[in-house]
Amino acid sequence: MKNFSIKLLVIFCLAAAACTKEGPVGPQGEQGEQGVPGAQGPAGANGTNGTNGATGATGAQGPEGNANVKVDNFSLVSTDWVYNSIYWFTTTNGVAQGQITKYHTRNNAAVTNDILNTGMVLVYFQSSSTTDAAIWTPMPFSWTHNAGSGYSYNYAYATAVGKVTLHFFFAKTDAAAAPPAINTFVVPPFRVKIVTVAGSALNGRTAPVDTNDYKAVAAWLHLD
Repeated sequence: MKNFSIKLLVIFCLAAAACTKEGPVGPQGEQGEQGVPGAQGPAGANGTNGTNGATGATGAQGPEGNANVKVDNFSLVSTDWVYNSIYWFTTTNGVAQGQITKYHTRNNAAVTNDILNTGMVLVYFQSSSTTDAAIWTPMPFSWTHNAGSGYSYNYAYATAVGKVTLHFFFAKTDAAAAPPAINTFVVPPFRVKIVTVAGSALNGRTAPVDTNDYKAVAAWLHLD
């Protein structure tokens, strides 16, 4: 019995010594193979869209236009006039008189058969000496040259489909007068405004309009 106890004591002591004594660190083992990637996780929720900005205030309404009216503005100098033509004016039934003129033809697609038959064509000009840019003088126009000279300056126009022809000529107010030679006369420069008005605009007129007064015409037709 004593002998058995001694053996157990020896075993216990050996085991205790083994538990308390540390040995040297062993070499690092080889790295293991990479594992299989895991399944992809669920997609994240979409972000919230930003809100739209507030609607801006409505702008002021522009000036009223008129689709039944076309305006052609242009300038003329002396070299734009060609010699010669004849401007005819009916004096009595079946009788006309003609004046030799310098003329300028302005192509204008707004002058259609419908305009000539049911609408109207108005022509205004602005002299280079005019100080008020809002003043437009209607054609036909006549101006007597100085008192006692015996002749006048004259501007007129004639219409045809697709064009307006302007005429400049002298007319005697005295049989003994001697106006300048029309073929060599230098016509002063000026601006021209051709207004074509459809018949539908005329039908909608509620009050008489003096077509010789450009400001009245511009107000009626909503022109600039």
